[in-house]
Amino acid sequence: KSSIAMILSQLIGSMSRVNLLRLKKDFGKQAFINKKMVLFDEVDAKRLDSEVEAEFKALVSGDPITIDRKYEDPIDIRLNQAYVITSNQIPLISDVSDGFFRRIIFLVFRKKIAKRDSSFFQKQVERELAGILNWALEGLIEFNQEQCLLEPECSRKIKKNLTEASNNLHLFMDHHFTDSFGNVYQYKLTDQQSWTCFDDFYKDYERYVTEVDKGVQLSSKMFSIRFKDNFLNYPIESI
Repeated sequence: KSSIAMILSQLIGSMSRVNLLRLKKDFGKQAFINKKMVLFDEVDAKRLDSEVEAEFKALVSGDPITIDRKYEDPIDIRLNQAYVITSNQIPLISDVSDGFFRRIIFLVFRKKIAKRDSSFFQKQVERELAGILNWALEGLIEFNQEQCLLEPECSRKIKKNLTEASNNLHLFMDHHFTDSFGNVYQYKLTDQQSWTCFDDFYKDYERYVTEVDKGVQLSSKMFSIRFKDNFLNYPIESI
């Protein structure tokens, strides 16, 4: 991921390299003006801050946004730029809707370049940058012809797994819990008496996915996050 980030920075030139948390800071997006690409480098795999996620979704939507500028009046602008996030793991995103995911392509890099080879790699890239540019221009021609980016299989698989895992949590709740009117009741994560503890509840979910859903299972961490977003602080009645 650091290698592709270095290549992109040399190819594009006009880019901003920032921390993703900058999105929620005052004047955080001012550096994006007149840039062709914004690189959010080394993003933590933990759950994205809700405010940061909302700001990022506004950026990738392509709609005009308001940017506050230091010592200047705010401006409304449509940013025509690419956004790249690098991370060792996929950040936990609460929104797995098609409207959000269709604007994202996941690239998985399985080959790790040893640190001792990094300087050699950088020199190699500099020597071959013209050839890499020609390769990128071929991709641009193909993009103009197809009017879309060709998404690799690894990206489609990641989206499918994230969407299925999110959906089967809702199916699990619908399958196991209801109220007297047939509505899905939500759940409270606590070990207090009269409430089911989280570990037992997650085991119920694991059994449901294995025996009924046959789909992709959320990790316990992701399960907890998705659950708190959708089914927290309501009593339940088990069927």
